[in-house]
Amino acid sequence: MRIILFFIFTLLFISCESDLFYQNSVTYKQGWNEDSASVFDIHIADVASPYQLFVDIRHNKDYPYQNFWCFLETQIPDKSLHIDTLALYLANNEGKWLGNTSTNNLIAHHILFEKDFFFKDTGDYRFYFKHGLRDSLAPVESFGFSITKGKLDI
Repeated sequence: MRIILFFIFTLLFISCESDLFYQNSVTYKQGWNEDSASVFDIHIADVASPYQLFVDIRHNKDYPYQNFWCFLETQIPDKSLHIDTLALYLANNEGKWLGNTSTNNLIAHHILFEKDFFFKDTGDYRFYFKHGLRDSLAPVESFGFSITKGKLDI
């Protein structure tokens, strides 16, 4: 129950406290292959402001898992890589989807994974996301990355 309330409050406060800085997504017609990465390039000029980092996942109601795992490699301006693993919850313990259902039976999730994040250096950043599911083909319709600028008060 706390997870659901966290996501509801996150969505409410984002619209009030933060401005959309970046948003892009990749659409997968046949699912997301384990050999391909969703890549997002961003230029950061302001390192004094906090940012909120989100992933955006869309899948149909037949998605077989409660969560979604992905691997994130972030290439920073000095060309070094930072590696992380994200465990993203898409449904609660009873199997109810945490995202919003659309009229075409797709579930859309907007999941915060870095709150009040500060970029260390100005310059170009590249974010590589690869799915980490057991299946070689992740059953998702799209995967996106979005950033808001400004403090998130929750």
